[in-house]
Amino acid sequence: MTGDTQYGIVVSSPIGVSREYKSAEILLNKPISISGKNSAGLVFNNWVKLDGGELFSQSTAGNKVTTLSGTSDPSIVKLNILGNKNTGVYFDSDTTKKFTLNNYDINISDKENVGFVVKNGAVKLGKGTVNKININGGTKNVGVYTENNDSNDQLDTAATITLTGANESVGLYAKGATGTIGNTGKISGTNLIKSIGIASNNSTIKNEGEVDIEGKGSVGIAATTNGTINSVGANAKIKATGNSSAAVYTNSGTVNLDGGKVDAEGGAINLYSNNNGRIYVSKNNTTVINTGQRSLAFMTDNGGKIHFENDTTAKIKGGSTAPERGTAFYYMPSSTTISHNGLNYGDFTNLTSDLNNAFDNTLGKLTLDMDSGSRLMIASKIDASLSNSSIGTALPSITIHGTDYKTAMLYMSYLNVDKPVNLDNPNDDYNKLELSNSSIENNSTMTGTQAGQVAIAQENIYNNPF
Repeated sequence: MTGDTQYGIVVSSPIGVSREYKSAEILLNKPISISGKNSAGLVFNNWVKLDGGELFSQSTAGNKVTTLSGTSDPSIVKLNILGNKNTGVYFDSDTTKKFTLNNYDINISDKENVGFVVKNGAVKLGKGTVNKININGGTKNVGVYTENNDSNDQLDTAATITLTGANESVGLYAKGATGTIGNTGKISGTNLIKSIGIASNNSTIKNEGEVDIEGKGSVGIAATTNGTINSVGANAKIKATGNSSAAVYTNSGTVNLDGGKVDAEGGAINLYSNNNGRIYVSKNNTTVINTGQRSLAFMTDNGGKIHFENDTTAKIKGGSTAPERGTAFYYMPSSTTISHNGLNYGDFTNLTSDLNNAFDNTLGKLTLDMDSGSRLMIASKIDASLSNSSIGTALPSITIHGTDYKTAMLYMSYLNVDKPVNLDNPNDDYNKLELSNSSIENNSTMTGTQAGQVAIAQENIYNNPF
């Protein structure tokens, strides 16, 4: 199919006539290839029993070539989707019966193409001999998309969705959908750019599957514009790896984490709540938070909040150098009224109230397991004095396990060394701090007896840490 607005197979009926095809078999043992634009491989306007197993009558003619079984075989759908704005399988049916497809092999590339679209109807993408959707490269492609507009509509997917080298693409995407949507499959991605595993925009999705994405600026699960994602159960495992990526992200949406775990590695963020979004953690079952090297556990911005419903533990991985450390919090003060050399800073005065506001006064339910060489906080745009840099005392409600961790990295900040420093003491407040892209003013004495010690130095290791 190389043209514009072409259709491979259409199942429909005349206006005013309702037909069902309970004994049908669609056996695409070799794939339909779509390389034009605005085309579709299969369109279902009427119900078809795609999972087979229906009794049907066989021919009794003497010239029949082969003997068929007494029941219909499960349908097989294989599609290669290229070109622009093409769809693999399109469902738009008013029937209350469910389309159940268990055998499918969908390969997607190029631009703005979609594997499955559920406009209307109840659809189950199950697990058969092959149940995979592959997005290979390309831009703005989607594995499964739904905008079902009836509360009785339903989408359940157990598909294995794999994104490789994709840009601005999504595994499972619901927009403005009012029906029930659920995922029990595995969605994974490697070498991604600005792509998402599961995205809910003004819809509700229940996730009971695994999402594992790796790339730059990419997200495991994202709830935006009044969207909701309920990630539930022990099999709900969300992982993000890569700079400026996030495992769980909200932007004016809601995520409920109820069991399972959330992992961040290689520069990613575990939980990022932005623009009045809400992330609820350990609602009925404990959710485990694992923060790897170079990564950040918790970040809020623009009124976003993270709420710990019950006791939750975050494990923060350590490192031997500043760039390698895992970090628990990213903090920017709510007020920046202190000026140095034309730059405005805040301080730690409102640290406790700012964090309590960002975490809905639920930090008492959080335990931090701080590995050796991990870091409690990256503090941005802070005017700090060494005599007032003990951040740990400003977090009285958090349970912290571990002692050999860095208190903070001051980023784009100003540090006044206003009390004596003992470089030989690893627990000296000065030695517990790190600085990047910041200014230091020394107004005291620094002493040390060890070879190779440096009193004042910093390295601009970050353009933007997260």
